Amino acid sequence: MSLISTEWTILSNHFYRQQELYKLDWDVKLEDYILSGGQYGGALALARDETQFVKAQTSMLKSKVFIYTSAGKLIGQIDWMEKSRILSMGWTDNGRLAIATEDGAVDFYSVLGKHVWTFNLPKAFMEEGILFVDLLSNGLIAMTKTFRLFATNEFGELTTPLFNEYKMPKIRQGPKCRMGIEAKFANSRNVEVWLGLSDGNIAVIDSNGYEERDVGMTEREHVVKMALSSNGKMVCLVSNKGRFVVYTSDLGNFYLDFQSHATRAPTQMLWCSSDSILSYWQNVDLLLMIGPTGESVQFDYDGKIYLVPEPDGARVVSATKCDFISVVPSPLTDIFKIGSASDASILFDAIQNFETKSAKVDEIIRSISQRGKLSEAIKMCIKAAAHEFRPDLQRKLLRTACFAKSYLDFFDHDSYADKCKIIRVLNNIRTYTIGIPITYPQYKLLGIEGLIERLLDHNQHLLAFSICKSLKMNTDQVLLRWAAEKIRTNEQKDKILQAILDKIGMESSISYSRIAAVALSEGKESLAMELLNYEFKVAHQVPLFLRMNNIDFALQKAIQSGQTDFIYLVIFHLIDSRRPINESLMYISKFPLSRNLLVAYWKSSYAFHDKLKILYQISRLDHEASLLCVLESSKHFLIQECRISAQNENSAENPENIDNSLAIGNMKTRPRHTSDLSTQISNNLLDSKNDPREDIKKNSLDLNGFIEDQNDPSEFNYSTNETFFQKKLQTLRIAALSFQQSHDSFMTKMVQDNIDILQLQKKYESDYRGQFIGLTITQTIDKVVTNKDLKEAEKLYKKFVVPQKKFWWIVIRALARARHFSLLLEFSKKKSPIGYEPFVQVCVQNFAPQEAEQFVDKISDLYLRGRYFARLGRFEKAREIAAQSKNQELSEFISELESKSQGNDGDW
Repeated sequence: MSLISTEWTILSNHFYRQQELYKLDWDVKLEDYILSGGQYGGALALARDETQFVKAQTSMLKSKVFIYTSAGKLIGQIDWMEKSRILSMGWTDNGRLAIATEDGAVDFYSVLGKHVWTFNLPKAFMEEGILFVDLLSNGLIAMTKTFRLFATNEFGELTTPLFNEYKMPKIRQGPKCRMGIEAKFANSRNVEVWLGLSDGNIAVIDSNGYEERDVGMTEREHVVKMALSSNGKMVCLVSNKGRFVVYTSDLGNFYLDFQSHATRAPTQMLWCSSDSILSYWQNVDLLLMIGPTGESVQFDYDGKIYLVPEPDGARVVSATKCDFISVVPSPLTDIFKIGSASDASILFDAIQNFETKSAKVDEIIRSISQRGKLSEAIKMCIKAAAHEFRPDLQRKLLRTACFAKSYLDFFDHDSYADKCKIIRVLNNIRTYTIGIPITYPQYKLLGIEGLIERLLDHNQHLLAFSICKSLKMNTDQVLLRWAAEKIRTNEQKDKILQAILDKIGMESSISYSRIAAVALSEGKESLAMELLNYEFKVAHQVPLFLRMNNIDFALQKAIQSGQTDFIYLVIFHLIDSRRPINESLMYISKFPLSRNLLVAYWKSSYAFHDKLKILYQISRLDHEASLLCVLESSKHFLIQECRISAQNENSAENPENIDNSLAIGNMKTRPRHTSDLSTQISNNLLDSKNDPREDIKKNSLDLNGFIEDQNDPSEFNYSTNETFFQKKLQTLRIAALSFQQSHDSFMTKMVQDNIDILQLQKKYESDYRGQFIGLTITQTIDKVVTNKDLKEAEKLYKKFVVPQKKFWWIVIRALARARHFSLLLEFSKKKSPIGYEPFVQVCVQNFAPQEAEQFVDKISDLYLRGRYFARLGRFEKAREIAAQSKNQELSEFISELESKSQGNDGDW
């Protein structure tokens, strides 16, 4: 136990240890390179230092960026022959290598050297030149040669970050040093920039403004190096006179002033954890650690070294080895510190004595148990094993905990087993093959998911898979990454497919579409097609088939699923493609379901009717195309109707009051169909719950092609819009011809009747100077009769086969309403199929009782004649008829009505 602690260095009451992690078996001369290392045991990136003169060698003539593990194993190379000079390198939080060059580009690479993405600095750097670019773990700071300062606090994957220009006063010369503080440590939650000025002050700049702070520099003294502690709470400033000054990060409290007597600024300087500072001077090969109270200790290295900061220490990379300098964790100091009397130390010694067959072991353990400290001592041993790097010492500590916990009645054995698994995981990734020397505190910060991601970045899929299995984690992400890398190999397609199926199988929850997407991005379309056959979800299959422009498979899969959303997705993709519309529609028409869905969608809006006609023609649906033409003719008149009705408050508020048959002409006069044709066809084709005229109003259709500009829409007259009228006739003629070609005589006759009535209405508007177009047959006859043209009305009656009784009703109502009683009397001379009672009724309804009497005498039924005379107030004639007919009931009715009438003639 004492041998372990002799390897430690004490500094300001803290123990530090310098552990050799790996012997580096590489042929690298660090003096010729600049190096950047990633945190959490990350990889090392080396690029040629172009400020140094290098002897021309074959290996050096080829400019490259080399990526090594901490064990010195080469895992990636980046060809840099044709790229610009490197200004700085750094590693992001997610393990990407970022390289900033003097042409203003920032390139990102994977840990294996594969290019991921690039973004460029703002244009100001191209115009003014770049003074410096410093890369942070999730951002950067940069300054132009005209001293304009920019910063960003995030590196979004495959996106250009947003740069903020920090306002600062004009300065005559560049800063002596600089430091970028990440947003997570800054008070403003944005990247903060510190600049060392020539007058010894520090300029603190962020998005909130600029401020200069006095840090106690003497005359002719200024800051040349700055470093922030790993927890962001302390900052160390180094002056040109060798002074190390430590403040809190807000520069509010002073903690340390150490004089190193160095004549030069340190080559590198960083914090070792949060309580000591490491400084390296390359010119004297000196690595100095400064403790919290001003004490210092030196570490000896031959040749140039690089320091890589870690949250709990620092890695030291030399030409021959990689070390780790850190504070000794408290569990280890409690157990292995010389003279330690802690229970954990006593317990560890007792177990070691047990291995030498000492009889005092039981007594020692029971004494600790009696004090109630055994459980705590066991946990301390387990924690110490987690913090230790050497497997032999780990085993001793775990064996101690395992033996001692048998003395306890209650102990969390699961936590012991879990800790053993974690230690086994850490040991596996620390091996030379993997080369990730992560510590237990780093593991806790990174998390198991982050560690698995690092292994996958290194293409260590088997180890990552084994770890997930051991820790009972989901392995889907590991298998997906493995499959993606397998696809990127040069193996034959069949071998790759079989390997993926053998490894993943059919029962896995992994989506094969994600693997197929990788194959597609790598240009292996046939492999992607094969993989998609093993995908069960249509939602994942169809989009990929469309990306491959494989419409056949996409549409077939969508139709097989029966999900209309995916069918529509394929249909619209096909229509929006660069193919001719006729070709696309011809393909869609091959599948009845897709064709019907497209028809249903296009029917819902008049804007698609032209394309719908093409689809009908391609599909040879002549009947449907004809019906659409009829609907089109209805549409044109509905547009006009809406324009007029919009000016009428009643019509606008109650669109149902508009005659449904207004647009197409009336077919109600036919005995075989009593509903209006336009309404019937509209309902069949559109299946819409809304009035189409309302839809037209809401959609604000462009009427320029059909309605001429009207200064006052309320004065609009159908007869003035010849273009609109001819458009309707043309549409109906096309519909009639189409019905005729499809041998549908019934619909042909109906549409032809509409054409005829429209033409006649156009003629009537000219003859009678009134509005006729758009009226029904009934309304047209009514209006013709109102204009005293009974002969023309009879022509309409005969031509459109209006029922005789209905025709008589139309005529007598129109004549009575227009008060053409002489014509009504002349018309009554013909034999009436409806009798003469209607003549009396229409006269009375239009307040003409005297004219009504002329028709009462023509009623043959004496009983009805007597009742009508009584109702008209002609009681004497009524009584005469009652006496003539000898009808007692009629006499009583007349007497009762006479007593109630009280002189009100014609009270119906």
